[in-house]
Order: sequence, then C-alpha cells, then structure tokens
Amino acid sequence: MEYDDLIRDLEHFMPTFGDMFKEFYQQLISGGELPGLSVIWNLIKGTIQDNIQDIMGVFASLLIIGILSSILTRCSDIFKNRQVSELAFYFTYLYAVILLLNVFYVIVETAVLLVENIITFTQLLIPAFYIAVAMCYASVTAGAFYQLNLLLLYAVEIIFPEVIIPLITCFVFISVISGSTEDDRFGELAALMKRGVSLLIKVCITTVTGVGIMKSLIHPVADGVQYTMFQKTIAAIPGIGDVTDSVSKMFLGSALLIKNSIGIVALILMIVLVSAPLTKIFLLAGMIKISSAFVGIFGDKRLTRCIDRVSEGGFLILKAALAVVMIFFIIIALVTAVAGKGM
Repeated sequence: MEYDDLIRDLEHFMPTFGDMFKEFYQQLISGGELPGLSVIWNLIKGTIQDNIQDIMGVFASLLIIGILSSILTRCSDIFKNRQVSELAFYFTYLYAVILLLNVFYVIVETAVLLVENIITFTQLLIPAFYIAVAMCYASVTAGAFYQLNLLLLYAVEIIFPEVIIPLITCFVFISVISGSTEDDRFGELAALMKRGVSLLIKVCITTVTGVGIMKSLIHPVADGVQYTMFQKTIAAIPGIGDVTDSVSKMFLGSALLIKNSIGIVALILMIVLVSAPLTKIFLLAGMIKISSAFVGIFGDKRLTRCIDRVSEGGFLILKAALAVVMIFFIIIALVTAVAGKGM
C-alpha cells in the first residue's frame, strides 16, 4: 500500500484523519515536536461539553428517585398494609432501573463502536506500517508481528462483542434483579461474574504483552543476523563494496525514520480516535457511581446497591475497551521500538 492510498483510506474511514496523518507525519519527519496533544485535549473537552447537560439531567433524576424512595420507605407506617409502601418502592425502583439501563445501553453502544473503529483503523494501517518495517531489513520481524496483528484482530472481533459484552450485560441484569431483594440473593453470582470478566481482561493483556515481548527479543536478532551477512557480502565486493555499504546504511537510516514516524503517528491517531469515546464512557459510569454515593446517604439500600452495581458494569466496559486499545497500542509500540534497531 502506497502513502497516497493510506491517506485516501484514512479519509474514507474518518474525513479528518487523512489531513491529520499528513500533518503529523511531516512534522515528525522534519524533526518537530510531538504533535496531536492539542487535538486530543480539544476532543476530550468537546466530549465533556457535549454530554455534561445530559449527564447532569440523569444525575438529578437519580437523586430525585432516591429521595422519593426514601420518603416512601420512611412513611410505610402511614399505610395500614405494608404491601402498599412496597409497591410504591418497586415503582420507583423500576423507574430507576429503566433510567440506568438506558445509560448502560449508551455505554455499551459507545464501547462497541469504539472497538469497531479500532479494528478498522488497524486494518487500514498495518499493511503500510509493516511494509515500512520490512524496508528496514526487518522482514522476519514484520512477518511475525503482522501475523500476530491479524490474529489479534480476529480474536478481538470475536471475544469483545461475543464474550465480554454479554458477560458484563448479564452481570448488570443479575445485579438489577438481586438489588430488588433485601438479602441480595444473587450477589455472589454477580461478584463471580465480575471477577471472571476482570480475570479474562487481565489474561488477554498479559498474553498479548508476553507474546509481543518474546517476539521482540527473538525476531529482531534474526533480522540483525541476516543484515550483517548481507552487509559483509556487499562489503567484500572489490571496488564498489565500500560505496554500496555506505548507501545501504543511508537507506536503512531513512527507512528507520519513515518506519518510526508512521508508528508514532499511528499511536497518536489511535489516541485521537479513542479519547472521545473513552471520555464519554468514563463520564457516564462516573456519574452513576457518584449518584450511588449520594443516594446511599438517604436512599433505600436496595436502590443504592442497584445503582452501584450498574456503575461497576460501566467501569467494566471501560476496562475492556481500554484493554483492546492497550493491546494494539503495545504491539505497534513494540514494533516501532525494536524493528531495525539491532542492525
């Protein structure tokens, strides 16, 4: 894939990315400062400004529901039949659940779209990036990590939407059902599912990081051996050996600059891509968590427990999305750091 093809595909994927890639790439090639920080900050600030009104509205609604449920619970002695007060509580509880599940649905939708964008972005980037890696006399490294990247893309496409998201959704639903009971009947099951999801995320990150580090320790050495043999062979040619050796070193230096620039720009664009969705998920999950803290002061403990568990589900979604970002970030960073450095 040529440079112009990559720019065109990035513009088709996200209109501003083509111009960003060209600007950041030229800035790095010319020895400028690390670009993109102002863009990332503006995206985060814009996300906060766009969502703060809706978030505060949901926060106020949860507080009102908490106050109402507290009043109904405290005034149960007024009713001759306690079932009337319980019915009133479950009415407010149901309204809170509907509100919370709507927010949780937005969190899930944002996370799924985020992962889809990361997969698409990586699919567009990796051909050009690994061609640049191979041009640094690092064909073994390029081939090994290219296969690893393809495997990761396939695994993420299956594990995230088909395993992690359903598990977290089940955790939230079970927590909502368990929260309506005084004895938190399904609390242990919900806790088990939460630990299972957290363990799965840790295993994925650890496995990818470990495999990536092992590959980065082995394959660049093999590339270095091949390059050394090539260099010695060229240098042994009478008359033109020294000139050819100098040209090959100059070519290697240029290829390393291009490879590192593409890798760094890819990492920056990945941060730009995920900063707004991750900020939105964090704001929504954080808002629910803060709501549970305030409702816990005066509200019914069942309602407080329900709100808190939904916030835990939101933060699990955030952790899973961050894990996907970290997996691809680590692989690109490793290849950028080690490919061609042992020549």
